[in-house]
Amino acid sequence: MTLLFVTPLRLIDQDHLVQQARFRPLIRRLLERYQALEQHYGNAEIAFSKEERDTIARLADGVRCVSDNTCWQELRSYSNRQKRTTLTSGLMGEATFEGDLEPFLELLALDELIHVGKNVVKGNGWYQIQS
Repeated sequence: MTLLFVTPLRLIDQDHLVQQARFRPLIRRLLERYQALEQHYGNAEIAFSKEERDTIARLADGVRCVSDNTCWQELRSYSNRQKRTTLTSGLMGEATFEGDLEPFLELLALDELIHVGKNVVKGNGWYQIQS
């Protein structure tokens, strides 16, 4: 499966900035984003349990990036609230992943619409499933 990162994707994994295409941090953040939106705007009773999130994240370890055609884009935007520029940098480009992707298809398709990572409110974290 190839994902095209249309706008900068900025992820943090284990307190470190992710600067290469990696599947596990993407899936972990997708789960967190879905969970937060479901709890605030949806039906919290159908949200993933901690055990389900951990299982899905563990399965993501079996998926590897076989082609990373992403690059890091250094970008900034101005925050009226903070009265200063803020980083909106992130990965852009294409990455192809291989492995058992079946458990992630629904989540990836859903999050293609809601975006993922830092600065989603500014339009970042938009990706498209290519194949």
